[in-house]
Amino acid sequence: MIRSFRMGMVVAVVALVSVTSAFLSPVAGASPASAVNLTYIYNDLSILATEHLAPSDGNILGDVTDIVAYLNANGGLGGHQIHLTTYKMPSLTGSAATDHAACLAATEQDHAAIVLIGNAVGDDVGQCITGQHGTVALASDGPAVSIFQQAHGRLFSSGSDESMDAQRLTEAMASVTSHDGYLTNKKIGVIVQGIPENQAEVSGTLVPTLKRLGHKVVATATVPYPTDATNCSEVDPAIQVMKQAGANVVFLAAYDLCAVSVVSAAKSDDYSPQWITDADNTTATVSSFFAPVKDEWNGALGVTDTFPSSSGVPASAAQCVQKALVPKGLDYAVGSDAYGIATLNCIQLQDIATAIKNAGASPSEKSLVAAFEAEKAQPSNAGPSGSWGPDQHDSGNWVFLAKYSAAAGKMLPVGGKPVAVRIACPCAP
Repeated sequence: MIRSFRMGMVVAVVALVSVTSAFLSPVAGASPASAVNLTYIYNDLSILATEHLAPSDGNILGDVTDIVAYLNANGGLGGHQIHLTTYKMPSLTGSAATDHAACLAATEQDHAAIVLIGNAVGDDVGQCITGQHGTVALASDGPAVSIFQQAHGRLFSSGSDESMDAQRLTEAMASVTSHDGYLTNKKIGVIVQGIPENQAEVSGTLVPTLKRLGHKVVATATVPYPTDATNCSEVDPAIQVMKQAGANVVFLAAYDLCAVSVVSAAKSDDYSPQWITDADNTTATVSSFFAPVKDEWNGALGVTDTFPSSSGVPASAAQCVQKALVPKGLDYAVGSDAYGIATLNCIQLQDIATAIKNAGASPSEKSLVAAFEAEKAQPSNAGPSGSWGPDQHDSGNWVFLAKYSAAAGKMLPVGGKPVAVRIACPCAP
């Protein structure tokens, strides 16, 4: 499943307002105080398939509407029926203005009790919902620790193998490759895309971690990423910086189309370092973007939390897909991006149902946070199960080392089978 098209992160957020009086409201045909108002903010990702950039992600809106209909027919969320409204983002990559508009549409226009924010919607939406509107939020992917901190304990992530905060994944990229000997006696360079979140991860986590492990970074370079653009620009100077420094290992903290542009520039300049990356660049979806430079990307290492799809899907989520989507004609192949997104939605809605049930008759922000923390063991739509608790709100705990195969057109586990490495959580909810 693609984590992000522009920001290096796809948010699938579920937010619940902290004002108890707004939590439950009547809808047509329902008794008073029986409905949970839910707004779904989503991006139609079909353009990625039509442009041959990614396989189909399925019926993004249909998944949620059909799952909600199924849940309503079987008791709703924690005994409450779901009243669903939807908001489609006006562009694939979004902008500060459209992100803010989506946040306001859900929290101030619809007065939603729950907001689902789907794939390829930027971090700003989740930050607005949690930090500015005082809500509890549930994300599929773990954002940066700074986003967790700004949420003041209201932000959780679960349901996906990618539910690890970005800082921990960045640290894992350095520590796993160092432990396995790929950095020994190497001259290390770093190329980062000019997006503040990624630059902060490099300067605040990657470089200090490499230094702590005894490795020296001989050069760093930033490739500009214009506001509201879908790709970075002026990548050739970054390659020159790496070549002049003699870097034979390069950590690539540029993602998606930007990463392809960087590798393309290296190809043009006859520069072939050992590439090391993480996050989006390790997924099957983004691996397909590298087809034009597959030979140059061949052998690239990826430290990834994206375990082979369906390996960890709980029985309840698989049953949810079978009962909610298959009768509607949405019979997704197990292991496909569409199946991953569908099972993720099922897991997250079950998380919410459990929290609502345990948060008391009049749920408040405090009781909802406590209810989420009490769920502890967290299933995943792929990979090992994660965990929640008072000091850990992102459920992802595991990574493994992979290597890109030009023949396969994707990252494959080193050694042929994922060897899960547990990553400690220095979390700050």
